[in-house]
Amino acid sequence: MIRHIFIATFKSNISEEIKAEALNTFKNFSKDIPQVVNAKSGLSTGWIGAANQVVLTVDFDSKADFDIYMKHPKHLELIDKAQKIYFESTSFTVAQFEF
Repeated sequence: MIRHIFIATFKSNISEEIKAEALNTFKNFSKDIPQVVNAKSGLSTGWIGAANQVVLTVDFDSKADFDIYMKHPKHLELIDKAQKIYFESTSFTVAQFEF
């Protein structure tokens, strides 16, 4: 299995309504991507690190499925929306690991 992790910091002028919209978007975007085995998203608790962030984890059966996901139109649409509306694009942190 492959786990992809995405963390981003909200723009400073984002309202709570827009944050909720972003979280809803992240919770639902993967339903149309068959390579996604599991996806979870939420707001950072801020217990350690920043609280003004969203965290997304996406699981795949294989590297090949991850590669398809990275080019999938729904994923690319999410990246575009995230950069334009929700997040400071310089804050993006991504990582993957196998388990």
